[in-house]
Parts: sequence; C-alpha cells; structure tokens
Amino acid sequence: MQGGNHPFIFSLLLPKSKSLKLLFFSFFFLICLLGPQYFVTDFFSIIETTGQILLNNLLLDYEAVSQYELIVAAYSAGFDSGWFDMSAQKGIDSYKELDHGLGGIPGVAYVLSKSKSSGYVYPGIGVVQADERYNENYGGVFWGLSANKIRLYVPSATQYYTTGYVININKGWGGPQNAESLRDASVRVILRPSRPPDFDSAWFEMKSNDPNLSYKEVPHLLNGTVDMTYAQVKVVYRSKKTGSVHEAFEFLGTGSQQSDASGGQYGGLLYAWNSKVVRIWAPNYAGSKKRLDLETIILKQNCSRHSYYCHDGTVDHKHTVVIDTRKAEKLEVGDVVVFKDTR
Repeated sequence: MQGGNHPFIFSLLLPKSKSLKLLFFSFFFLICLLGPQYFVTDFFSIIETTGQILLNNLLLDYEAVSQYELIVAAYSAGFDSGWFDMSAQKGIDSYKELDHGLGGIPGVAYVLSKSKSSGYVYPGIGVVQADERYNENYGGVFWGLSANKIRLYVPSATQYYTTGYVININKGWGGPQNAESLRDASVRVILRPSRPPDFDSAWFEMKSNDPNLSYKEVPHLLNGTVDMTYAQVKVVYRSKKTGSVHEAFEFLGTGSQQSDASGGQYGGLLYAWNSKVVRIWAPNYAGSKKRLDLETIILKQNCSRHSYYCHDGTVDHKHTVVIDTRKAEKLEVGDVVVFKDTR
C-alpha cells in the first residue's frame, strides 16, 4: 500500500494447488461475509515503528465500487511517565517536575494517583480548594503543564496544619465510613497530542476579586453543528505576570468546587456549558479588593477621654481596633475592612 495520491496496491500470493486455491477463496469469502462482526484490526494493522499500514483482509469489488478511500489519522505516542511514588508532607520532595519533550501543549493530559491499598485511581486537579491554614483534611495531585514540562504538587505544610494528603476521600462523603486518606500514593502522567478543537476562544483576561472580570460568558459558536451531549469541554488558565514561577504553565479548570468565601484560601476557575455558551467563574470575595492575613485583633480598652486615636466605647459608642497582620498591608483612604469569622 502506498501513500500520497498514488493508488494502493493489493495482491495475494495464491497457492499453486487447485484444491488449496478453492480452500483459500472459501476461507476469504467467509471472512468478508462475516466482516461486520469483526474489528477494524481484523482487516488492517499498523507497524508502529514505521507507520506502515498493512491490509489483512478485504474484498475489493471494483464493479460495485470504483474507488476506495483510506483516511488515516495518526498521532505520536506522546509521553507516559509510568507509575512513580509521591508523598505528602515531605517538603520539596512533595513536588516533581518532569520533562515530557513534546514541544507543545498536548491536547490530552491525564495526571493520575493510585492508592497502594485499594488500587483505585483518582484524577489530578488543576485548582486549589483548600490549604494548611485550617485543621481540615484535604488532598489531591495539583498539576500545571507547559510546552516541555509538567509540574506536580501534593500537599506539604510549611507553618500550619499537616492535614493534606495525596488522596483524600473520607468523612463528609457518601459511601464507606472509612475510605482513604493517604499521604503516599503512586502517580502517573500520560500526555497525547490530539486533533485541533472545534472551538478555541484564544486567551482572554480574567481577574479574581474583581466584580467585572471574575465572571465570563463565552459563546462557543457550535450551536447546531456539534452534539454537545458528548462534547469534551476544557478550560485552562495561566499567569499573566512576567517572570512568574508559573509563567508559560497552564492549569486546568474544574466543574465542581469545595470552597467559597467563608474561609481559607482557594483559587482556580470553575466552568459549565450548554449548547450556546461556556460560563467561567473566578474567585470573587463579594467584590472585595483583597483579603488581609491577620495575626491578632485587639479591642482597645480604658482609653483617655481626650485621646483622638483611642476609643473604648464610652464616647460616641466608638471602639478602636488594633489589627496585627502577618505582613505589611497597604490600605487606601476610604477602604472598608469587613471582618468575618472564618473559624
């Protein structure tokens, strides 16, 4: 079989014996008759090292069909890391950077973690819904992808609670009472090139905690041309900051969330779609500009009645509050500070 615009050549090496010829054609006719019950690989095979396509079994009837067309879509084998170990709460060892060498962002990416006890496999994540600041269990393999590398992160506390795991599906979910909270698991990365998407929005700007840029509704222009029932929709985001440690790395949005503005730090994009648009949400703390990282809050007591800067409630029912932050915070005149209990 030859490629390009040349016709392909099909030939059979027949046995010389007349009885063997009859047996051969009988067998070949049976294969063609039962063809619909066979797989494509029963008729074609591919030599993976060279890309050659071999025709195994096929009845060519040029009286009924004057032309045959063979359409082939081929992609490289991509990258497969195989299974390797990762552990939570191991400092820098809870992070890995792998070279995949594909020279571009692959269309298909699987980051998987596997329990060593149950054998169940869990997909990785592209958004952060919890951190070490609260004494609550959380977990997952967080990952980002560039043209030649993939970065993998599992929880590792630096200052607060060591409640992060590689796999965490336990109290608070349906199913068995004691499921899995594992600090050690096997991880695997599988990357494959794919055909171009039917719709690509190109990059556009979004911003967290911004009343206008924390939500987008993007028409995908596929209404009536693609059955969205089986659509694979993917939303990715990347940092705009030049020189960022995450520059050129893409992170995957998600369709579900476990955190909101009630407490803790969280980030990433949420998305949903229908037959006309894709909706995308970024974190937006009720339109606030930022959140202050507080150490202590002190309510002043026993102020002098003549003090302009100290109030203890005895004058005009005002109280002076002293806020100690963990880092320097710059506030502008007229900024409103909202206190919310996040215990």
